[in-house]
Amino acid sequence: MFAAAFNALMDTLSHHYSSSIFKFKNPNFWNPNVSWKFAKFFPGTKYRVDAWHLAKSAMIVNICFAIIFFTGEWYYFFIFGAIWNLTFNVFYNTIFIK
Repeated sequence: MFAAAFNALMDTLSHHYSSSIFKFKNPNFWNPNVSWKFAKFFPGTKYRVDAWHLAKSAMIVNICFAIIFFTGEWYYFFIFGAIWNLTFNVFYNTIFIK
């Protein structure tokens, strides 16, 4: 349920920012069309700290917690996280790059 809400936040910011409840907030954080230019990086990483990226991370964490909740196995959190990050990076940095 929370993962869906964070996904909705991401899509709202990406597709409906100008008509959203966030349009009056600081665009350097909330508007994904400009926030990526101003977002600070998480120390020691290339992770951008803005509303869109935080919502995406929260969505993924909630999916992981749902898996843990339904399986009862905590190690799935790390397995799922590692597979998600590996797959994302292979496609984002290699396969989808011309």
